[in-house]
Amino acid sequence: MEELVVRDNKLAFTALSYVTVLVIFLNLTIVAPSLPSHLAIVSVLIGSASSLTYFLINGIFIGHCFVGENSFLFRLVLGNLLLLALLGFVAWGAMLASSFLDATMTVAIMFISTTLASLVNRLKHNVGPLGIKRAH
Repeated sequence: MEELVVRDNKLAFTALSYVTVLVIFLNLTIVAPSLPSHLAIVSVLIGSASSLTYFLINGIFIGHCFVGENSFLFRLVLGNLLLLALLGFVAWGAMLASSFLDATMTVAIMFISTTLASLVNRLKHNVGPLGIKRAH
């Protein structure tokens, strides 16, 4: 699975990451407020599944790019820690640019972080260790 995510043919996993961000946004703005309290578990399940998918895909992207030739679990854990740092850095920049942080700004931060993670993965995958472009 890691190899499929890292290769990211036709940006399929990047698109899936964007879809999970949209699901998180819709869950925060439409689903959660409209459900009665006894059905709130549905919103929790939707949010948990989409958040786990988001962190799995982007953690693999970043872990593969920055951690290198270690075990999969180590790359995944460090990739997710770096993703959290990236999310925090982007959020800090967004808070400087605006005085509020709501669901729309959260989605924008996640889109930017996903784009950066995918770009770094593409650069790492297409360029060798000495900056030489790899043949396909």
